[in-house]
Amino acid sequence: AFQKWGRIPQGYLLLKRKKRFQNGRPIVSFYKAFFRPLTEAVAAVLYNLIYIACPHSYGHGDLFTQLKDLHHFLESVQGTTHTLFPYNQDLSGFFNSIPKERFLSAFALAWQWYIASGRTSHHADTFTVDMRKHLPPHRRVHRGQFRKSHDLVIHIDDLHDLIQVMLGFSYFGTSGRLYRQIRGAPTGSPASPALCALVAAVTEECWHRTHSSLFQCPSLTHTEDELTDSLLNPRNPSTARTHPSPFFCTRYVDNRFTLIPEPLRPLPPLNQFLHPEFYRQPVILEDEPDMGFLGFDIDATNRTVQYKPDVQQHNIMRPNSASPPTVLQSSLRAKLHLAKANSFPPR
Repeated sequence: AFQKWGRIPQGYLLLKRKKRFQNGRPIVSFYKAFFRPLTEAVAAVLYNLIYIACPHSYGHGDLFTQLKDLHHFLESVQGTTHTLFPYNQDLSGFFNSIPKERFLSAFALAWQWYIASGRTSHHADTFTVDMRKHLPPHRRVHRGQFRKSHDLVIHIDDLHDLIQVMLGFSYFGTSGRLYRQIRGAPTGSPASPALCALVAAVTEECWHRTHSSLFQCPSLTHTEDELTDSLLNPRNPSTARTHPSPFFCTRYVDNRFTLIPEPLRPLPPLNQFLHPEFYRQPVILEDEPDMGFLGFDIDATNRTVQYKPDVQQHNIMRPNSASPPTVLQSSLRAKLHLAKANSFPPR
């Protein structure tokens, strides 16, 4: 869990282009931190916990999985005439504002849901994390204890204490001075995205469980009155037909994108979902200036997803470079493949 060599994490400032370089994001590099392996293992276990305990949260999957989910939703509403209203929002304060007590309370609630799912029956269980980098996240965590040189075993009883340890790894150096972050998850730590995702996932899961009748709405070809009646009377046999989801939402770390059909906009649960303080202060939902999400422009009116190329001079190799043609064309081919595989409708 600890490296025999290493140093204190180092900090620097990354200016934000979308803020016109007026604001910056503080970055702390854990690249050579002596406790980095432990933070990576805890993050892998927390992601596994979120996947099982919060199945209805909106942060599951990588970039490609979330774009495919968006494609499936757009396909499902192709035959409808309802207007889709897009909401592209940023979770401001997601990393550096959440109180440490809230991380622990979110873990306690997620842990109760994990036990209720039947995945564990006693506190002697362990997680084994495969520390090899080339494995995808869902294949790195296993239940039980294994004995291999690249495995790291975490006992379930230790998770609460390990989260406190992760929150305590908040020291970093810059310009020859030592600082300590006193609020939020430690910036730059491999465990911080998982810790913040846990807080967001628990909030979303609570909302979904409270308003579960919303997800039993009839199809979007019905009238607004029928949709509202299904929300207020979910056990009515004539309207309680299950539907995967009457709207679309996905969250990639601290960027949330939502598509809501016009008949559902007046419903109080969705007004709460779109409220700036849905995730509770100090996390605030801020509207983005455009509909760019994960490098793609989403047009809700025409129901299309188009690749938004971000061509920078330093990303293009010079034609007179000594590299072979396959290397010279690799960046262009990668962008073409990304656009072809993730644009909608497919071409």
